Amino acid sequence: MTLAKRCMISQPRYLPALTYLQRIHQCDIFIILDTVQHSRQDFEHRNRIADRDGSKWLSLPLDRSIGSRPAITELRLMNDDCLPQHREQILESYRHAEYFDPSALATLYSPVDTLEFVPVMIEMLNRSFQIIGNRSSDKHQWIRASELPVNYEKGPDYLVNLCKCVGASHYISGLNGSCYIQDQFAKAGLEVSYHQASSLFYRRGKLPSFPWLAWVDPLFHQGSHYLREKLNEPMVLLH
Repeated sequence: MTLAKRCMISQPRYLPALTYLQRIHQCDIFIILDTVQHSRQDFEHRNRIADRDGSKWLSLPLDRSIGSRPAITELRLMNDDCLPQHREQILESYRHAEYFDPSALATLYSPVDTLEFVPVMIEMLNRSFQIIGNRSSDKHQWIRASELPVNYEKGPDYLVNLCKCVGASHYISGLNGSCYIQDQFAKAGLEVSYHQASSLFYRRGKLPSFPWLAWVDPLFHQGSHYLREKLNEPMVLLH
């Protein structure tokens, strides 16, 4: 019996929430949606951490000289100083957490040899799974949409065509996709499910909880074993 190839399609995320990593881990193919326009207010280049003073954003400075709404594949970091600076901010925020491990930050923020945004995000994603202890990239495919022979078009038909191109038969969407993609996938004979992801609430020492924090927050407050457990918990999928 041939198992369905499950596919996730999403823009890259900087320091994503753990549920984003869970979906990648449990899909056979992850298509990095780098052909769409960059959204300044989304989580592509920024995310939140938290310390005793509350939550705060870490945002990567991007080179805006190429225009106000470039495609994600065109993005570049403004400089290579921002990543070491973020490492130091995370170190300062979590140095007193129960499971804090500076070697994890050394791995995550080891030097990169490019300022191109998407390759940097892919490398950091690889390192994230190394730190957690689940090497998704060893057994699954990670593919950039810009490298596939599929013409970009706005709308759900583009997602359908990306799935067809990689031979996927089951698309795992975020919950927001339920509003507009189901009909197109049904017409194409492809199964679609919606990941009903919920923000995790866990003990953070004596600090308050915040929803949808970067995955390094549960790493340092609960440990890598907790993250491995959550990655392997069955996703709640709606049909």
